[in-house]
Amino acid sequence: MITYLLRRLLWLFPVLFTVALVTFVIMRNAPGSPWDVEAENKRALDPTTQRALEEFYGLNKPLWRQYIAYTIGDVDKEENLFAARCAEI
Repeated sequence: MITYLLRRLLWLFPVLFTVALVTFVIMRNAPGSPWDVEAENKRALDPTTQRALEEFYGLNKPLWRQYIAYTIGDVDKEENLFAARCAEI
């Protein structure tokens, strides 16, 4: 029984890594971007605002940094939204 639990626990990390990697790749390869305008009545963002939003959300970083931020969070970002919300409470 102990060996069964040990095998299950050892397989936990490769499975989580693979699932997170597959979902990240699917999200990154989806057509379009978060700032695309699909409806005619919506206003398009100007390029400076687009660059500022990409920098804030980390979309201008290399893919490996985006993957790390996707899996464990952005560790070097001071404006962590979750921490800001917890500080308000």
